[in-house]
Amino acid sequence: MTQTINFFDQISARLSTAGVEGTLELLETHFRREKEYFRLFEVLKLRCRHQLGLPLTPSRSTETLPERQQRELDEGLIDACQTVGTLLFRDGDIQHGWAYLQPVGNRKLTESLIREVKVNDDNVDMLIDISLNQGAAPTYGYHLAMMHHGTCSAITAFDVQGANFDRETQAAMAAQLLRHIYDEVMQNIKTHIGQNEQTARPDANLRDLLVEHPWLVEQQAYHLDTTHLASLMKIARLTTSTGDHEMALHLAEYGGGFPDDLQYKNPAPFEDTYTDHQLFFNALLGENVDAAVSHFQKKCAQASQEPGSGADEILIDFLYRIGRVDEAIAHAKVSSTDPSMRIGLAPDIIEMANSTAQFESVLDHLRHQDDLLGYSVALLKQNEVDASTNSG
Repeated sequence: MTQTINFFDQISARLSTAGVEGTLELLETHFRREKEYFRLFEVLKLRCRHQLGLPLTPSRSTETLPERQQRELDEGLIDACQTVGTLLFRDGDIQHGWAYLQPVGNRKLTESLIREVKVNDDNVDMLIDISLNQGAAPTYGYHLAMMHHGTCSAITAFDVQGANFDRETQAAMAAQLLRHIYDEVMQNIKTHIGQNEQTARPDANLRDLLVEHPWLVEQQAYHLDTTHLASLMKIARLTTSTGDHEMALHLAEYGGGFPDDLQYKNPAPFEDTYTDHQLFFNALLGENVDAAVSHFQKKCAQASQEPGSGADEILIDFLYRIGRVDEAIAHAKVSSTDPSMRIGLAPDIIEMANSTAQFESVLDHLRHQDDLLGYSVALLKQNEVDASTNSG
């Protein structure tokens, strides 16, 4: 109590000798040292207003400030949120720290703070919720969900949360799941080989092991929950690296050896789950591309008759990813899918035009579609590309 009373005296003395700014500085130092972060936030708000020449507290009536002063006040309050949120996070108060950091919008800082937290049974679900469900650090949150709640939970989380994120984030999450399942299969197969008194070559990949130990296929052995592998195929299509495509292809080849009753179907045009995905991933790797294009053109033509199938978008995306951008744009022009029904599986026509500078044909198409906004955006992008080319 004496210490508290003495500090009251210090505050009074500081105001007399150092004025308002010195008093607020002393309060900030005190609340930082005592880790009283909620009170620190109030002091930072007071300092911000004082430094802008405003009354320390807003009046009861609605405060109207000049635009510049309001902007500076907002920036100061955001800085206060970031300061206090960071301190709370590092002090272990994750939930309140996140509440302060949310309005800041600094994803890089937030993810860094989340990754600094030592994960344990008491905080892991909160970290998953903040990181994945609330989008603070989705790829890290997805990793935690997979490591702590297992493959089935990770697949469900992707189905529920994946669409909330951009394509790059989805690809990173898909790669994590793919590698996790691939490693699981490899470990279980190597264990199985050892149990048969054989040796798995250390540097062998999944395809090698299936060839070198054919009884794994002949016995129709499987080494994971087969529903997980069927679900993975759809998710793995989002991956972007050659190494991931090779792993996905090998898993599709592995799944192709399952008994008929374990050949679970995927939505069109991938009903023959493992056969269709082998064609898909082979084409991404530059193998049998013409055959794959013909195959998916036929299947997507049939599937596109079903509303909401996304088949047209799947074909456009496939053509774009294998480098057949002209064909992707041509198909996008004649696609029967209503724009309002698209589900974001393919790049839009302006993005594709930008990658090949095919603006003239796209501009003509958008004019014909009476799409004034799309036409304007494409025209501006063309101007941007032309200006960049001329300046280079």
